[in-house]
Amino acid sequence: MYIKPIKKRILIAPCSYKGSIDAPALAEAITREAERCGFDTISTPFADGGDDTVNCLKAALDAEIVRKEVTGPLGALVSASYLIDGTEAVVELASASGIAHLRAEELDGLRAQTTGLGQLIKDAIERGLKNIYVTLGGSASTDGGAGCLAALGASFLDKQGNDIACGGIALLDLVRVDLTKLEKTIAGVKFYVVSDVTNPLTGEFGAAAVFGPQKGLRPEDVPVLDRALSNFADILERSLGLDASLREMPGAGSAGGAGYGLSSLLKAPIISGFDWLFDKLSLAEKIELCDFVVVAEGRLDSQSLSGKGVGRLIALAKSKGKKVIAMPAVTDLTAASVGIDILAPTANQAANTPATLADVGKVAGLVFSQLNNN
Repeated sequence: MYIKPIKKRILIAPCSYKGSIDAPALAEAITREAERCGFDTISTPFADGGDDTVNCLKAALDAEIVRKEVTGPLGALVSASYLIDGTEAVVELASASGIAHLRAEELDGLRAQTTGLGQLIKDAIERGLKNIYVTLGGSASTDGGAGCLAALGASFLDKQGNDIACGGIALLDLVRVDLTKLEKTIAGVKFYVVSDVTNPLTGEFGAAAVFGPQKGLRPEDVPVLDRALSNFADILERSLGLDASLREMPGAGSAGGAGYGLSSLLKAPIISGFDWLFDKLSLAEKIELCDFVVVAEGRLDSQSLSGKGVGRLIALAKSKGKKVIAMPAVTDLTAASVGIDILAPTANQAANTPATLADVGKVAGLVFSQLNNN
């Protein structure tokens, strides 16, 4: 009697190859090869609450994408989008104010700003959305979220009573704030700041010191911008009676200090991007249904294993007894050192060229063919 073999099922949950291939495209390429080799699949592209979050949610949910032209990080108009899921909106800082909008030679960490993010949030409010999740990550700026808050009605004023300029450096000129219009704009709306960055606002591990250089800050700019963020916090504390401990809260330094500004003035808790998206995408249930879990990101390294999304997915899958396959673009690790079953980088590391979707498909095909043979 012929007994039809039971198909093995694979959960395909890649994060993006940042700056190269987004998570939904990776998931599609890997899923295609898994199904060609006879596996059942559940495709769930993943992010950790930073850039690519909206793409991942759109791939998993029956949600609406709203597109809008907004002010980009240096003032030029950019095309941005956010997601509506029922009464909730998910607004991604990177879409409006992200570093991906700029070429390397355009980076200006002193003057880049988050005005466009505020314009997206305002649009969501005007559409009647009452729960707004703001995902931080991939920012070009270190303005403490002041540009975003100004677009929502906050007034940040210099000693002459004029609005300060855009960008983090202008926070040095701040002497007074007026939140009258902001409070009217956001009345009745509940905000959540989504981030897995745990840095404080200022200091050795703060927004300017840790993330400023990748946004174009020169070494001599870092202490200047750190003072600007400190002045921002000083003025808010004096004017509004904010607790000084807020500048030290985990995540205050995320997205150039936007974690601090948005959490403080929108009265928004900072929540874990991983935990929030993990629940939103029902990943716990999906892991239980599968025999294998595929993860991916641009570079798998020791940082990946210490609290980042991919590392936490690996740990959860292993705790459930699932076999884990990692398909990063590049890595210096081994499967044994990571504690997984298969580690298959997709880029040609010897040639130092970025992975393409064709590379991903080729490697995935080899991996799944090997699993079939075993």
